[in-house]
Amino acid sequence: MPRRREALGFLALTVLTFAVTSSGLGNGFLNWDDIFLLHMNLPVRSFDIPAILGQKTLGIYHPVTLLSVAVEHRFFGLDPRVYHLTNSVLHVLATLLVAVFLRSALRDASFVPFAVAALFGVHPLHVESAAWVAERKDLLSTVFILLTLLAYLRYADSGRRRDFASALGLFTLALLSKPMAVTIPVLMLALDHWRGRKAPLRLVLEKLPFFALAGVASWISLTTQAPALGEAYVVYEFSILQRIGLGTSALAFYIAKTILPLGLSAYYDIDLVRVAFYQWATAGFVLSLGVIASLRNPGKGNDARLAMLFFLVSIAPVLKVVPFGGNSIFNDRYMYFPSVGLLLLLVLPLRSLATWPAPRRRVAIALGSVIVAVLSIQSFERARVWRDSETFWNDVLAKYPDTAIALSQLGRFRLDERNDAAGAAALFERAVRARPEWSLAHFNLGLARARLGEAEDAAASFRRALERNAYHPEMRFAVGSFHLAQGNPRDAAEHFEATLVLAPRMAAAEHHLGLAQLALGDTAAAKRSLERAIALEPEHAPAIVSLADVHYEGGNAVEALPLYERAAALGASVDRARIDQLRAEVADF
Repeated sequence: MPRRREALGFLALTVLTFAVTSSGLGNGFLNWDDIFLLHMNLPVRSFDIPAILGQKTLGIYHPVTLLSVAVEHRFFGLDPRVYHLTNSVLHVLATLLVAVFLRSALRDASFVPFAVAALFGVHPLHVESAAWVAERKDLLSTVFILLTLLAYLRYADSGRRRDFASALGLFTLALLSKPMAVTIPVLMLALDHWRGRKAPLRLVLEKLPFFALAGVASWISLTTQAPALGEAYVVYEFSILQRIGLGTSALAFYIAKTILPLGLSAYYDIDLVRVAFYQWATAGFVLSLGVIASLRNPGKGNDARLAMLFFLVSIAPVLKVVPFGGNSIFNDRYMYFPSVGLLLLLVLPLRSLATWPAPRRRVAIALGSVIVAVLSIQSFERARVWRDSETFWNDVLAKYPDTAIALSQLGRFRLDERNDAAGAAALFERAVRARPEWSLAHFNLGLARARLGEAEDAAASFRRALERNAYHPEMRFAVGSFHLAQGNPRDAAEHFEATLVLAPRMAAAEHHLGLAQLALGDTAAAKRSLERAIALEPEHAPAIVSLADVHYEGGNAVEALPLYERAAALGASVDRARIDQLRAEVADF
């Protein structure tokens, strides 16, 4: 392909991919993983790099992803437009790298790498990764995976140690962005086979550093994504044969959704999703054609075999034959990088397009253009689903009306953002009926009932929640806060103490424990709790005000004044007249 046409191809990919994701640039944050990634993540918001490097968010160790959002928060705060713009730029970069990688890996200067990249950039399955801030990890990981493979191809051609070191470094960044990159060493062996590199044992030994890093990342993922205490996740209850069946269903699901991306959902409920017959048939047909094409040439250089290996190897970690994570089995985002292999397999039959008769060639080009246009429009519209929590969860409920997590999270949006306690309670009641064993559904119902002033019913809901899961620190903390507000400091203190057993570094729990102890008349214990809260979180303004109040009530102006001034500097609402009074007392003293 001439350089000018190549440059135009990359420019077209950039414009097309960015245009498709542009409808999501005005989206906000969601009341799901975004909360834990950013809003409730103190190390990220305080730019505490050592804490970020040691943190596992929602059971995933991905410090590079956390660092990326920490930098954005440092300079732009909580402006969602910045985070979504970064995601769009990363998606464009990943799309361009798909074309560069395929041109290098296949030594193919035809239109095929650009066609695969175009489909990758506009496919609706990839909207979730690009339009959801919390899925930054998919984008970063894919970018680093492709850069790793490009560096490895340079090493395979040159044998230079610096290229090997670059590949190893980039692989480390890919793993630290998302552990799904563990399959890279196997993909490297697939590239070796395609290029006809000799001495298989030497090639395996050569990649021992990669396999070692992949092993460590796998171990971390399997240990940190084990089921939470008190929460029964279905995938962990399956036998190995059941999980193999589940993995086969997931494989068929993903292939069919790639061919015909209809009925996409932001969340697929394991209790409600069923793989339809047409999806089984579509997947079987595609895999059969891929196997036949792979077997035609038993030697090196079989592009169809390389495409099949890339797809099957890269999708393997998320088929959940080896269990991890929660009740979400099927996810659009799981196909972000693996789709490169499948899309290549689908496009390869068109490689000889230039030799086709003109009428047939024009029809093929027109049909391909229509497919890209339809997928682009679908993705452009689908990106709006991530506009806010209401549109997000309503999208799930439109496909699966009895999904407990969607009912519960939509209820939280109504409760927290719309102050609609009655509407939220109705949704929480539906969630309880859909999944009565789920502690969080009962807990959320308790929150709504408390907001409605139904104290007895709220207490009953909280009790049922804790009966099902007594080991959830945030839930314990909220129940303690409820009892404190109800004028029951003794029960409140018990819940706050239990919270601190489960989460010893929760400053808010120490603060509220101090308030409960004050209500019980134990000023000395309250002072110690408030001091611990401030030591854990030096900018915890409410705790600082509470400790200042303790000193003020005790007549200790020298201790109270600097605390009030510190709280005021942090933006807390402090009585200025009291500060002036204390300054006068301290000056007289």
